[in-house]
Amino acid sequence: MREKTQKFLKKLNDLKKNTLINIMKIQFIFLSNQLDTLIAKMPINSKIFQPFGFLHGGATIILAESVGSSISFFIFSSFFVFSFASFFIFSISF
Repeated sequence: MREKTQKFLKKLNDLKKNTLINIMKIQFIFLSNQLDTLIAKMPINSKIFQPFGFLHGGATIILAESVGSSISFFIFSSFFVFSFASFFIFSISF
């Protein structure tokens, strides 16, 4: 299973080319075997600070949305494939 999650991580990191995720240098670094936890990192520097010296809220949201939408995709697609396969197997068994 670990090999499968490593492939997913590589695929996620490859998909970010030419996107805001790439511009923000967000890197997906961990995906759990159950596909229910995704961890990413984003470098913090003065380019993404507010004029007051704090991290810009928009940068925080970009990170949160990138991780949230990516893990949601995995959860949804694995549920859909599992449900479809279960339905198909159930249908054949009649």
